[in-house]
Amino acid sequence: MFHQRCFGTRFNVVGLLFVCSALFFLSAFLPNSSVRPSPSAAGGPAAAPPRLANLVPQPPGKHSRFHDLARLRLVYSALGHVRLGYVANRTPDYDTPPLLIIQTCSSAEMHCGTWGQRLLDMMHAYFFSMLTEGSAFAWEITWPLDLNHYFEANPGYMRLPSNHGHQYIRQLGDKGLAHQFARKGKDVMRVDPETDYVQLYKSEQDKSKKVTILETVHWQRDTFAALSSSSTMDRLRGKYRLNELNQSEWFWIMYRLLLNPNPWLADKLAPYASLMGGSVRLGDSVSLREGGNQVQPEIASQWFRVGVRVVDENDVNGSPMDDRQISCLWTRIDQLCRESGKPQCHVFLSATSADLMARVKNLRPATKPAVAAKDGDRASPSLFIHTLADTFPYTTWESTSQEVRTGLFGASEDQLKTAYARPVMDWMILSRMDYLVGLDLDDDIKTAAWAAQVNTDLLSKQTCQFHQLASW
Repeated sequence: MFHQRCFGTRFNVVGLLFVCSALFFLSAFLPNSSVRPSPSAAGGPAAAPPRLANLVPQPPGKHSRFHDLARLRLVYSALGHVRLGYVANRTPDYDTPPLLIIQTCSSAEMHCGTWGQRLLDMMHAYFFSMLTEGSAFAWEITWPLDLNHYFEANPGYMRLPSNHGHQYIRQLGDKGLAHQFARKGKDVMRVDPETDYVQLYKSEQDKSKKVTILETVHWQRDTFAALSSSSTMDRLRGKYRLNELNQSEWFWIMYRLLLNPNPWLADKLAPYASLMGGSVRLGDSVSLREGGNQVQPEIASQWFRVGVRVVDENDVNGSPMDDRQISCLWTRIDQLCRESGKPQCHVFLSATSADLMARVKNLRPATKPAVAAKDGDRASPSLFIHTLADTFPYTTWESTSQEVRTGLFGASEDQLKTAYARPVMDWMILSRMDYLVGLDLDDDIKTAAWAAQVNTDLLSKQTCQFHQLASW
């Protein structure tokens, strides 16, 4: 009798644990049916209302790089595997992970680059950490403003809080192990695919060379090639299904995990929610059935959304955009709108200066009266032009932002966030478009295309020649 009772109790406990584990696993893949609390309830500004879930997964648009539902399911599966399997960032603050990678930018002297260049470096740091056994990731990006003012991880444990990184650094100093904190500084981090970084940083044979915290700024441009071919990282690549994805899809995963607008940024983006597909924030789950992971059907059926980014002289290729090139941009936009077959064409313009934005607007061809299509041509859809409000200054995230920073001495936190928000907001909106058009060699438009996973036309230097973005 005693044996049967104990056996039965043990069986019930094991069964209960199995059921709980199964529910936890499925929760990451199923749409979240609960309503996210509004930021105003937590003391922040009110954001756009939550979207309703769609019951039937929608196939990707005709300009999507995912091509079909099978590819879309694959990348969402990889996203789910990372969310469930990358656990080093859940290290409690009283403990220390075997290795911590901190991506940093704390001063103008670091020359951290444009917004797009910073995102590429962040991607390399994040996946280097993810594919190095036991390694956690944090960012300490405070120049010209703390990145935490705009973004949060989703789920929150996808990176360590910045204050944990500070605490771990202090702990090393308190233990007399400050030499285990390695700063790359201005040096470019180069990854050797033949090196086992777990063993390198452990330094079992020479404890004086052991590394516990690695702080990086710049990463070699071809880091993806090393990360995707390293034999010592192959097991973890397979665990997360990264071996089945290309470079831009790796970036898309980082974008989904780390670059989610926080309540402040979501509130500022709320007026552009329809332009972003119906929701400022993407879905909380990795289910294609969740509305936040799809463009709202009424928008998908009626709107064709084109994002256009133009840059000033020396920003990309060292030469200014002339009027002829701007006219070529408008010709290409008109062609894309006609070919879309949608009744409405919504164009979002992003520029790096007010003068350039004014030139682009002024050179827009005069609106022609609507006429019926003939001779096989498509009728022009209704054209709508969108830009950010002028309340957001034209600033950059490069080291030249020192001038703006000096002018904002004594400004409130909200004023500082507003001052540097335009590059971030422009990029976030571009990352949700149906099609993108920009200039060759511009990392901002390239990373926006990788996040949006849509076809992108690039205008070659000093010409009216367009070519498709090829680096996927």
